[in-house]
Amino acid sequence: MKRQNIVNLFVMTMFLLIAALQPGCATMSSTPPPLKFDKFNFSTSCFSADDMQVIYRNRYIHDRVLSKKLFKKIVGMCPAKHPDADKRLPDAYMGPKGYFDAFEGPLTVKWRSQDGAQHAVVLDLDEIFKDRIVRHTEDPKLVDHVNSYYPDIIVEVNNRTVNLYMDVWVSLSRTETSKRVSHRHRTLIYSKTF
Repeated sequence: MKRQNIVNLFVMTMFLLIAALQPGCATMSSTPPPLKFDKFNFSTSCFSADDMQVIYRNRYIHDRVLSKKLFKKIVGMCPAKHPDADKRLPDAYMGPKGYFDAFEGPLTVKWRSQDGAQHAVVLDLDEIFKDRIVRHTEDPKLVDHVNSYYPDIIVEVNNRTVNLYMDVWVSLSRTETSKRVSHRHRTLIYSKTF
């Protein structure tokens, strides 16, 4: 009796598989699911501002105030943003186990703009990234979900503006005409000017 059930299950599975592969069949989607993330790194960038502090999970991710006290060579404002700044690889700040879990509390950013005004903003990353989808422009059919990387969330202060970027390497599956490759994507996710 058990053997007959196994044979019936096999025949039914094969029938469904063949039916799903027929053109126009609605039971099998041709679009793969989006690339999602549950862990990430932080990176920070400071331009035309000073005294930048980034706090996440009650931990300082970036503290220019403390750095200026410890390292006397750090003086004055951060330099203006260079046109090629978005092309450079960010410095990643790793979580306690290599990556931060998404998401464990608010992100607080404090800084002083060029005019001397103090600014602070508290961002709810869970709301900003509620879908947990990795932002990129690759063909979803070619994305290799196994070999793609966790994203960096870049916190950028540029004078009176705070920006959040997602920076990620997306791996593409090997095809008949190409080897496996990875492409870097940096996408602006949030921006606010004070």
